[in-house]
Amino acid sequence: MNDKVLDQQLESIFQRLSQLREAPISLAELTLGVEEISTALKEIQITNMDIRRQGLEALKVSENPNQTILDAIKAHVAVLDKDGTIIAVNDAWKQFARSNGDPSLAHTCEGVNYLTVCRRAVSRGSHEAAPALDGLQSVLAGVENCFTLEYPCHAPTKEAWYILQAAPLNGGYEGAVVIHIDITARRLAEEMLLQEHNLLRTLIDNLPDYIYFKDIKSRFIVANRALAQIMGAESPDDMVGKTDFDYYPDEIATEYYSDEQTIFIDGQPLVGKEEPHLDSMGNRRWMLTTKIPLKNEAGEVIGLVGISRDITERKKIELEKEQLINDISQHRQQLRALTGRLAEAQETERKNLARELHDQVGQSLTALNLNLSAVRTRIKNSPPQSMETTMSLIDDSLALLEQTTECIQDVMADLRPPVLDDYGLVAAIRWYGEQLVGRVMFKFTVKGKEPTPRLAPAKEHTLFRIAQEALLNVAKHAQAQKVTVIVETEEELVRIVVIDDGLGFELQRPIDQFSWGLLTMKERAEAIGGRWQIESKLTQGTRLTVEVPR
Repeated sequence: MNDKVLDQQLESIFQRLSQLREAPISLAELTLGVEEISTALKEIQITNMDIRRQGLEALKVSENPNQTILDAIKAHVAVLDKDGTIIAVNDAWKQFARSNGDPSLAHTCEGVNYLTVCRRAVSRGSHEAAPALDGLQSVLAGVENCFTLEYPCHAPTKEAWYILQAAPLNGGYEGAVVIHIDITARRLAEEMLLQEHNLLRTLIDNLPDYIYFKDIKSRFIVANRALAQIMGAESPDDMVGKTDFDYYPDEIATEYYSDEQTIFIDGQPLVGKEEPHLDSMGNRRWMLTTKIPLKNEAGEVIGLVGISRDITERKKIELEKEQLINDISQHRQQLRALTGRLAEAQETERKNLARELHDQVGQSLTALNLNLSAVRTRIKNSPPQSMETTMSLIDDSLALLEQTTECIQDVMADLRPPVLDDYGLVAAIRWYGEQLVGRVMFKFTVKGKEPTPRLAPAKEHTLFRIAQEALLNVAKHAQAQKVTVIVETEEELVRIVVIDDGLGFELQRPIDQFSWGLLTMKERAEAIGGRWQIESKLTQGTRLTVEVPR
């Protein structure tokens, strides 16, 4: 309605001005026209004031929803006009002002020039106020579209940090919006993360192991100083974004990449893998590597952490140890072969010696026996006085000759018992045991049959000597009441078991630290490709087992 009245008043003024311009008038008429125009202008002014008042009331009504929106914002918000005067603030702004030295809001609320507030802060020596003032002025002047400043705002009992952001009003309005956002929690979290980062960096840079983090494309995102040094990088930061292909030959880098992609796919760690490595000088080294997948909150693999330890020296020692073991094994095989040949040579020598004793010494003793017997017969016809003395000497000689013959026969049997060659292994063991029982007091039993077909002579003689040594040990040390020898024949092996119920002993030391007898039996068995085992406990007797292939 007021708009129509205003238009009518303006139309009447324009018509009156046209009349004054077109028709000649007197001074009195001109004065009267001016007065009419002045009166009309006053009416227009009154009408305009009514319109403005009504507009402001409508503006206030329309601003209520905007104020509600401002008050819902947690950040501290103020709206400035083109001169920097505050024309609106939200509740968060007011609460912050009240808690920071302005309880009445006299210096920080509507009607206060915010630029003046900043200037006072500059005069008091605030380091952050000067750049804030410059930034706000630039935004209000239209020089900048946005201004941002991070600044501390500490209280005596609390530290706080804020971000100041200023941007011009849109929609044809002149002025700016100023927002203060509390970033204290974020800043404290950043400082804590920075401290943790520094602690982690200090830790990994002072460890001798090689530590690194990679993304899912196997690119380095973190590396420690030790890794950078051995890979020839200028610094750990120089490795960021690079891959193993930038430092290693394709063969090594491809193996690393393949392992890591498997981790990313399966999500399972790689633990304790020995990997080849080349240092910056091209020297080949060995690493013991563990790689563990890194996962986000959703459980998705987003990278990995790797830890490698230089085991080059350990690997060198292991290789030397392995070589030493191989050398010892080779020498042991040579020793066993030598032992076998020695045993064969010993048996051959015994056989030759026994034959010599039988063929030469035995025959000579037999001839001597015949001669002495003939002499004794002839002397029977001699005079009685000399016959008794002579007969006594001859009888002594015959007795000594008989004892010597028996002794030689025993030696011949010990050197190479004829029963072993004539009747086989079981018969020879039975014969030797019966001979031994005559000198010691225990019950002796042999169980089993002769292997068919018979074993090779070398194996047969070796098994007999082992059984002979075992029985001798029982006779010397066991104080046994019963001894049993079992001979078992299978398709691929022959087994001899010697069991006694004697004193026994504790097997707490390696066999090579016991008697030479045990060691000799063990070496004899191994020399012909066999296996030797002994079981014994105090007061529970001993069980000796020997197995040889047929």
